[in-house]
Amino acid sequence: MKRRKFIVLALTLPALLSAQEQARKISFEVAYTAFVSGGSVQKNAEIINLKIAKEPPTGKSVPVEIKVDYPMKKDDYITEIAILPTQNPVCKTVEFHLTPMNGSAYLACNIKLATSQKVVVLVRNNRGQIYEQSQEVHVALSGCA
Repeated sequence: MKRRKFIVLALTLPALLSAQEQARKISFEVAYTAFVSGGSVQKNAEIINLKIAKEPPTGKSVPVEIKVDYPMKKDDYITEIAILPTQNPVCKTVEFHLTPMNGSAYLACNIKLATSQKVVVLVRNNRGQIYEQSQEVHVALSGCA
């Protein structure tokens, strides 16, 4: 290895490791506050249809399906959907951005869960209104190392 490459690697590696460690330190409260950013939240919002297994056999791959019953018009639409597990080491699992061109506010994905916990879904529209829905999930085996 040439001296320059070694010096560059030696200087960048601590920064990369530090950034990775910082990502692990993001708590649920920090991620939630960052998404909400001082706005009011309508909790238990009926417009959010959250489908997630209440007792999946393992936390390695937990299917989540979210459908938001909201118009996707040019001037009134859903802009973001976020999934925040409350007990994961990195709690901001998914943040999905939408436009009216999506046609509907729908998201289906698999997430990892470190332990039994509450999974919180936050939805924001283009006017800044925030909606929340959550569900307790009990996993038998951890999905995070």
